[in-house]
Amino acid sequence: MKRRDFLEVAGAGLVAAQALGQTPNAQAAAPTGAAAEKLLAPPCGIYCAVCPGYRNGNCHGCPCPCGQCEGARYAAACDIVNCTRERKIESCADCPDLPCTKLIMRANDPVWRTGAVSLENLRRRKRIGTAAWLAEQKQFWSDQKKRDRWLVFYRDCAERDKTFGK
Repeated sequence: MKRRDFLEVAGAGLVAAQALGQTPNAQAAAPTGAAAEKLLAPPCGIYCAVCPGYRNGNCHGCPCPCGQCEGARYAAACDIVNCTRERKIESCADCPDLPCTKLIMRANDPVWRTGAVSLENLRRRKRIGTAAWLAEQKQFWSDQKKRDRWLVFYRDCAERDKTFGK
């Protein structure tokens, strides 16, 4: 790992821990229970539990305070996470500017098409609350056939990302 990459990941873990009001600790464990469940509802409206990074154990959700998973790296590079932190809101569902340009562009990104669900997920989350939305998402994605189709979508996005760069 290059020094710059290390500093980005380490810094992102620190920022994530601070944002969640936790003391930074390089050996912090991944959240469990309700705290872990809440990480599956990131600010952008995508359900993290269907992501390949989460499914294979490389990520606990965005932004995870453990500093050891991919969540911190994703959160550090995400305009939406940074915006919600600046505004001190849990998610874009709580923002009076919903939908903003950042979300509209994410929903229509030609490479990462997985963001297409963001806006409607956020509108639903705003109507019924995060806990109820998480319960709906968990139930919906419990169907292996739906997850398999979505994972093909993620692989296609990853291939396009290799072509177009990051």
